[in-house]
Amino acid sequence: CVLIIAYLAKMEAVLKVLGGSIMVRLLLAVLTVLVVYALGKLASHYWRMHQTFRGLPYHPNIHWLWGHAHLFFGDRDDSLKHMIECTKLYPKSHVLYLGHLFGVLFVHHPDTARAYFGSEPKLDVFYYPLMPWLGDSLLTGSGPKWYRTRHLLTPAFHFDILKPYVKVYCECVDILLEKWSKVGRDDTVELFQSCSMLTLDVMLRCTCGYESSCQTAKKHDPYIT
Repeated sequence: CVLIIAYLAKMEAVLKVLGGSIMVRLLLAVLTVLVVYALGKLASHYWRMHQTFRGLPYHPNIHWLWGHAHLFFGDRDDSLKHMIECTKLYPKSHVLYLGHLFGVLFVHHPDTARAYFGSEPKLDVFYYPLMPWLGDSLLTGSGPKWYRTRHLLTPAFHFDILKPYVKVYCECVDILLEKWSKVGRDDTVELFQSCSMLTLDVMLRCTCGYESSCQTAKKHDPYIT
């Protein structure tokens, strides 16, 4: 309400400067409608997000504007220490607010993860932030549509079908561990590239039957960006 009142006062001042022609008034009216609509959408999103995360713990050091984002403005090591601290303070789960319009739920315990992932209907507390990105998909959906899709896909991922690939997973992981074993005690390891190469190696072996040397090759693989 305060923002709307301030905006209307500003528009009144603009009208005095530009004059009161019909075209100017029409443009200002359209602009006012757009601003009110945008503020309404933000207010609706704010209310739904806080209703979704209501009752869940969050770190008390929260900024009035930035939320918890200010805790990650510094060095990466400090950000990692903060996440470790939150894990110790809240061993089950906690919410991280980036500003006050976006929240992220961090799950730390398998029992909590089982409660969220195994719920039917699915809990908005976890899946709501994914909806704008994934839409009504197998991960976020529920009801008859989700059951039908899951019923069609389940046979392809049966344990008896996936069991032969366990050996492939182990062989690829052994290559990764062998590569990491050569790293010095005080050296750092770039995890993203190594894990991406591991994923690519597993995919090539399982889907194409091709044993590449992507994990040990020194040349950058074009499939990993």
